Amino acid sequence: MINKIKSLFKESIKFKKNKNILIFKSKIKSILFLKYIFLVFLFCFTIFLLAPKFFDYNDKKIEIKKSLEKNYNIELKKYSYIKYKVFPSPRIYIENANLVFKESKVKASVKELAVILKVNQIYNFKDLKISKISLNRANLTFELDNIFDVLKFAKNIKNKILIQESNLSILNKNLKLVKLGNIKVKNLKKNYLILKGIYLDQEFEIKYLNQIPNHKLNFKMPRAGINGKVIFSNSSNLNFFGGAVRMKVLNSNLKFSFEKKKNLKIYNSLIRNKNFKSTFNGIIHTYPYFNFDHVFKISDMNTKNFVKIRKIIQITDLLKINKKINGKIRVLLDNNNPRKEYIKKADISIFLENGNITVNESSLEFGDGKLSFLGNFSNYEDFGKFNFKLLANIINTNQLFKKFNVVRKKKNKSTDLEVEGFFTLPSGNVNFDKILIDSNNRLGKKDLLYLKEKFNLLVIDDNLNNLMNYNNVKNFIELIYR
Repeated sequence: MINKIKSLFKESIKFKKNKNILIFKSKIKSILFLKYIFLVFLFCFTIFLLAPKFFDYNDKKIEIKKSLEKNYNIELKKYSYIKYKVFPSPRIYIENANLVFKESKVKASVKELAVILKVNQIYNFKDLKISKISLNRANLTFELDNIFDVLKFAKNIKNKILIQESNLSILNKNLKLVKLGNIKVKNLKKNYLILKGIYLDQEFEIKYLNQIPNHKLNFKMPRAGINGKVIFSNSSNLNFFGGAVRMKVLNSNLKFSFEKKKNLKIYNSLIRNKNFKSTFNGIIHTYPYFNFDHVFKISDMNTKNFVKIRKIIQITDLLKINKKINGKIRVLLDNNNPRKEYIKKADISIFLENGNITVNESSLEFGDGKLSFLGNFSNYEDFGKFNFKLLANIINTNQLFKKFNVVRKKKNKSTDLEVEGFFTLPSGNVNFDKILIDSNNRLGKKDLLYLKEKFNLLVIDDNLNNLMNYNNVKNFIELIYR
């Protein structure tokens, strides 16, 4: 038994002295040694990253300002505090900063401006080269006159910029024209810029691809049913550019060509859906003031279905014109199938200025007569008034009433009708100042008051949009001519 124990002991000694085992042990010791070296390195690197938290970066403001101006052409005007953070990567946070993008003339009030640093820049600010910044919770504004400077900046910027949880306002002479909310801008890929945000409670996305030979811009507003593409011509630059637009808005297809020299010209246009087809050529002026001059030439329109879309087209919404939108609109209609349509021809001229609307002398031609009209809408703080004048020449009265399912036993005759009055917002109530029938029968005050009460009760019914309600108009006609 003792001999067996001795032999086992000898064998164990031989095993410990085995060459392979000795090599394995040496490797294990090397790995354990490297672990300690790694821990020491990690500790030192952590100290390296954390130590700048105790620096006073207000002493570095001159270097930071110079680098922002050199690499982004941004002027840092004011700020409240500068601090350093390690996570998610080494960066300097400038709080409550007021900035000016000098090239594009964009002004920004930024809650938090982050300057992302490379590791070798943490201690060296003398030659600071900023290549990535982030603007968080910013309010950005620029004048409409400077829009092409903004586009130039967006096109030519080489360094990376990220804007998040911010708002962008476009002004016209210091008055807010357009506001984009909750925007996110990033150009983290070369020649690729993305803008996301909210406009009129609708989410939108714009992608701009700056590549040769064509620059492309895709945009969409999903909930509004808008999806489109812009392709810029080869010769386009920010001073003179052109291209073509194709887009879909709900059930309508739209396309046009554009050219920008002094003004923006729209041509070769077409909008088409199942109810109408029209061109909308015109000019958009951006200097010295923003305004437009467009002519809609409608060649095919299903006027029978027009009353069916009254839930989409609200009269009260049309009258709530933004005071900064000024321009002229002319609508011309010449139906290709006049026998099938209520409205055969139309010529309507509208002028918008500072929230007020003027309808110059316009006309609608029906198979049973012609309606001429003009008016003007004055928009005050919380009150609006539209003065109007109507001249109607009805050739076939019985035929006209028949379209409203109103049967008249009287002999058919032509009738001339002249009406003057006004309606007010927000009530929508209509007042008649004058009603003249066949040039010699002028209604008195009692008749005018009676018609006013019945018209407001049966047609308007506390909502001006009911002017397009077929049944309401029919009930009024039946009351008057029964």
